[in-house]
Amino acid sequence: MTAPTRLDSLDRGQLRELLREQLARDGEFHRRLELRAAAAGSDTLAVRAHILRLLDTRPFEQYGVVDRRDAAGYGAQLTEAAAAIRALAATEHDAEAVTLAETAIKVIGEAAERIDDPDGELSDAAQDMAQAHLEVCRLLRPDPVRTAEWLAAHLLGDWSHLPELDPAVYRDILGEPGWAELGAWHTKPTAATPRAGPRATYWSPCSRPTAEWTSW
Repeated sequence: MTAPTRLDSLDRGQLRELLREQLARDGEFHRRLELRAAAAGSDTLAVRAHILRLLDTRPFEQYGVVDRRDAAGYGAQLTEAAAAIRALAATEHDAEAVTLAETAIKVIGEAAERIDDPDGELSDAAQDMAQAHLEVCRLLRPDPVRTAEWLAAHLLGDWSHLPELDPAVYRDILGEPGWAELGAWHTKPTAATPRAGPRATYWSPCSRPTAEWTSW
């Protein structure tokens, strides 16, 4: 008998007891279940607190850095946070999901220099968070001008290399007002002289291959 078939054969009381046993043994499972329950139960404050804890690198740090042996664990927490953000947006259509995704992207970028990630777990989790941000923006349709300002700030920032965001995929979210605002950043002083950073020249019309990007 397969595990799913066996679970189907249990009554509610047996399932509840099995769940309690698993919660007592597995702290990570307990945390994930609390997070999903908070998202499903419209407890935005609880979800936010959970997600912020998942973003915190300090439990994995030694002497201010995250060793390669712990990078996978932190990456798994980021993936869990991205799933919770998606759930919050899908169940409650709460704009807080967009803000949390933006906060997560900022935290990831700032933390990247302190994490030894030779196997790419952090990079993969960062791109999953970027995808989560794109998905919740498409679902919730935040203010396009504000979203353009946030996107430009990320692309021009010191930490724009992780996760990498392609402005072209946000075109449908930004619409004409947001796209115009994003384009206007080319004429601002900060666009001409990006701040020093690991890949500060990433946000440049000449460095992007897409026709939409280079046509400004």
